[in-house]
Amino acid sequence: MNTQPIADNKRIRIIDAIRGIAILGILLMNVYVGGQYWEGAYFQNLISNYSSADFLSTIIVQGLFEGKMRALFCMLFGAGILLFLRNKEKQEVAGIRKLHFKRMFWLALFGLFNGYILLFQYDILFMYAIAGGLLIFLKNLRIRFKLLAMPLVILIGLVESNMDYQRERMYYFETRTETDNSALNAPQGGDQPKTNPTFEAEERLMKGGYVNVATAVYPKVFAAQTKEFIGRITDNIPLMLLGMALFQLGFFTNEWKKRQYKKMAIIGYLLGIPLVIYDWYFVLEVQNQETARMTMYENQAFDLSLLVYHLQRIALALAHVALIILIYQKGWFGSLFKRLEAVGQMALTNYLMQSIFLAGIFFGFGLGLFNELSYYQLYFVVIIIWVLQLWYSPIWLRHFRFGPFEWLWRSLTYWKKQKIKRVSARQQAV
Repeated sequence: MNTQPIADNKRIRIIDAIRGIAILGILLMNVYVGGQYWEGAYFQNLISNYSSADFLSTIIVQGLFEGKMRALFCMLFGAGILLFLRNKEKQEVAGIRKLHFKRMFWLALFGLFNGYILLFQYDILFMYAIAGGLLIFLKNLRIRFKLLAMPLVILIGLVESNMDYQRERMYYFETRTETDNSALNAPQGGDQPKTNPTFEAEERLMKGGYVNVATAVYPKVFAAQTKEFIGRITDNIPLMLLGMALFQLGFFTNEWKKRQYKKMAIIGYLLGIPLVIYDWYFVLEVQNQETARMTMYENQAFDLSLLVYHLQRIALALAHVALIILIYQKGWFGSLFKRLEAVGQMALTNYLMQSIFLAGIFFGFGLGLFNELSYYQLYFVVIIIWVLQLWYSPIWLRHFRFGPFEWLWRSLTYWKKQKIKRVSARQQAV
């Protein structure tokens, strides 16, 4: 079996760069998992002062990147699967389907490692592996059917969001009946006091040793892989199919004309940014206003406003890619793009390294900074990790052909130790 990696001169570098941007962008949201609470009184404190650095930084980051980077990375994962299978078909490798399933099996184990050993509670690798395993049965769909994944993602998201809305609405009516409307004056959701004993207990665990942190994290990891399974898998598979279609259409590979990318960027931002503004307006003026929220529960059986989130994240994800490629075509930030290519080429390693960094910075067996930093200060942590990954990724790839976790993944997939060191032209000539 041919186990050789793609030669450097045959890599699609713009895809590596976009993947690198997606990996770095995901950290903007994942930093909350290690560093802060993103619920209850903590969110309430955030929105209490609209001119604060916390509010302004968070609303910009959440508006432009939350959900978009994850959607983009998911699309790229689908494109990567199609690219891998095509390359193996060109090489006339036997047992391609079996090889694909082995790759996804080991990726799932990396996901379990990320959740249960590195203690990252919102791992994506496990679900990506399952979705990727199923995707092989859909890879030969015609492009137009794969493109139907875009409205499918939005529709599924709307259905799932409304299921949550129905549960909240039923809880409201049950509470109102049982307490004769006294629940309206009781702290709920965003109005929970910061001294909530559940939060305090979790904070003590997160600032404790490894076993304490594991005690707090394991139930959330397990819930993400079981209770949230259907929601995640039905989001991932359509996005991966969409990524395959866009790859086949040349969108990710810089094959479109400049005016086409400009059109995509303009349409995406003109659609996405107003929807983001409305989304935040709805969160601030309805969901976090007790009277408005109760009125909505009483008068609306369905919440179609939830459609906005799923529309804006797809629109902005595609607009971001179009803008990135336009900048790439201009030749701007050439050295930065080379570093981003390296980050993307080592995507698995860098994703897992982010979990290691977050654990070391925030958990009790590291620096113990969990819930010690304000929201805007978390972004300084993100920038530090970005700088580190942009620094060490190209250095590593100057000496080695793969990132360390990529090397391990390949070795396990082929069940053969892969050569990792680069061979110079002089060494090849000897």
